[in-house]
Amino acid sequence: MLTIHPILASLLVPFIFTVAALGWRYRLTRAPGSGDTHQRWGKRLLAALALVWILGLIGVLVANLPSAPPANSGHFFSGTLLLVGYGVSAALMLRFGKNIWIRRLHVTANTLLLFVVVTQVLAGINRLYKFELWSPVPQDQSTRSLLSIKFGLTSPPATAVRDQNFSWTAPSDGQSFGGNWKLDSNSILQSDCGCSGNLIGDTLTINNRFPLLIFNNPVLGDGDYSAEFKIEAGQVDQYAGLAFRIVNPQNYYVVRASASEQNVTLARFDNGSRTVVRSFPAKVQRGEWQAVRVNLRGAEVTIRLNDQTIGAVTDDVWLTGRLGLGTKADSVTRFRNIIAIGK
Repeated sequence: MLTIHPILASLLVPFIFTVAALGWRYRLTRAPGSGDTHQRWGKRLLAALALVWILGLIGVLVANLPSAPPANSGHFFSGTLLLVGYGVSAALMLRFGKNIWIRRLHVTANTLLLFVVVTQVLAGINRLYKFELWSPVPQDQSTRSLLSIKFGLTSPPATAVRDQNFSWTAPSDGQSFGGNWKLDSNSILQSDCGCSGNLIGDTLTINNRFPLLIFNNPVLGDGDYSAEFKIEAGQVDQYAGLAFRIVNPQNYYVVRASASEQNVTLARFDNGSRTVVRSFPAKVQRGEWQAVRVNLRGAEVTIRLNDQTIGAVTDDVWLTGRLGLGTKADSVTRFRNIIAIGK
């Protein structure tokens, strides 16, 4: 059943654009018989769309994947929108087609729904990978972003060995993604706040800004990763982050110490979208050097601040990756004594 739906849907897409072209041909040329042709094929399109929608729903229910219920699927929502949208539009034309405003609404709505069709195709390809009808799952970030794929990401193999020590002292030890990372007074400073000085405007525009510095080596599995930080400025946020298990700049974990919120948080980025896994209250001082450390043992992450255990979290999306530093919004932060040990 899962295979029937995408096959029929792939045939339905050119059918939709063909019926749309017939409609525009009638509207622009008023060629004899073109209106009746558009109406006749439009009815057939609605029947086919309803059939494909029903088969898709049955296929998902039969597959019974807890990770992909119909109610949480944008693909299912868009398909329902197309069925309802085209159905209502057709019903209005059949009942009130002589009204010029109804005709204009019909043309406008059906044209806009073509954009939904395009997004539906991309979401459908996502589902093909999700249900393992296509493989392997793309690993390059551009394809994953285009198809909104947030699953099947493969962590790189670990290169660090047990008791191997690593340290970093300059931004040249890695690659930056956002912000202005520089060596200053024997510490690594992220000095670009990205702000204009208008608190309201900055809150709206840079609240989801996450400058990131990724160190070139190693790829760490189990190990201990620590650094000292000093938060120097920030109105929207005052943030210092240790990033780890970095698969790529859009997929990684980060432990954030926030002086503005007085907490330490473990967050996970999936395709650039942040999910807060766990947050712990903690005393984080602005303008003072403090130390943060994460102990990585399999899926368990233990967080320490100033040699005190803040908490432990279990999350197993990625178990290996590179290490790095992060800030948020308009935070200006220094880092030093950045050390990792393989375990």
